[in-house]
Amino acid sequence: MTLLFFDIETTGINSLKDRIIAIGVATEKTDPYIIMEPDEKTMIKELADLLPATLVGFNIRNFDIPFLTSRAIINDLENYDIFMKSKYIDLFDIVKTISTGGKWPTLNYTCQCLGIDVYADISGAYVPGLWVKALKGDEKAKRLIEDHCRKDVLKIKKLYYKLRKLIEKDI
Repeated sequence: MTLLFFDIETTGINSLKDRIIAIGVATEKTDPYIIMEPDEKTMIKELADLLPATLVGFNIRNFDIPFLTSRAIINDLENYDIFMKSKYIDLFDIVKTISTGGKWPTLNYTCQCLGIDVYADISGAYVPGLWVKALKGDEKAKRLIEDHCRKDVLKIKKLYYKLRKLIEKDI
């Protein structure tokens, strides 16, 4: 089965009122690329068209997959259940099994601790504000969102390979 590494960028965390603004995607054989369209429905369809595949991400069980499903329903996609029915590997779940003490680790913190380059990057918290600027024609803001999403997918892909032995025992 093909592995599909992905991450979504959104305007907030409430899938009933917020929306998806970018989707980063990579396979084992491809570098990350960004799906970023003004029309959310088009982006969700593009991601769905890449399935079947095993979805791989960080905290996708609790955030990305439910968010995508909710937005697919809101956008009247016929196959709105495709993400919930897909096989997935949530790297956050794997990291929780090896992380002790303190709060739950973020993707950046996990990568830092495991020696994976986190790159110079903006915080995901800035993405909604950048989206407002991008809607007004600010190309730099749009590129910052795309760059952030691309880097997150690259981190996810590298983290998967770093933790592969722990993952494969569960597959």
